[in-house]
Amino acid sequence: MQAFLNAYYLVMAVYGWWSWQHGEGDGPLQVGSRSMAFHGVAVASLLLLSVAATHMSVSGSVSTLEYADTLITVFSLFATWLVAQKVLQNWLYWIGIDALAVWFNWQLGLYLTSLLMGLYVIMAVYGYHQWQQSTEADIATA
Repeated sequence: MQAFLNAYYLVMAVYGWWSWQHGEGDGPLQVGSRSMAFHGVAVASLLLLSVAATHMSVSGSVSTLEYADTLITVFSLFATWLVAQKVLQNWLYWIGIDALAVWFNWQLGLYLTSLLMGLYVIMAVYGYHQWQQSTEADIATA
C-alpha cells in the first residue's frame, strides 16, 4: 500500500503542477471553491468507503485505530486531488486529517510524528487563510 500511495502522490504532484500552470487554458489556475453540497456528499461517501475498506482489510474485530488509519488514508487521497484542483477547502480537509493523525500517532507511541502532524495542522490553517485572502483579493480586483 505504501508503494501505491507514493505512486499516487507522484502522479498527483505532476498533474497538480501541470494543472496549476495551465489552468483552464487562459492562464494559471485560480483558487476555486466547491459547494457545501459537494463536500457533504464527498464526506459521506468517504466515510462509507473508509468503513467498508477497514472491514475488508481487517479480519475479526476492528479497533478505533484501524478505522482512524483507513480514514486518514482515504481522506488524504481525496484532499490531495483537491489540492491538484486548487480547491480552497482542501485545507479544511487537511486540518481534520492532520488533527486525527496527531491523535493516531500519539496512540501508537510515535510522539515525534504526532508533533509533526501538529505542525501540519498549523501549516494547513495558515494555508487556508492565505488562499482565502488570495481569493478575496482576486474578487476585489475583478
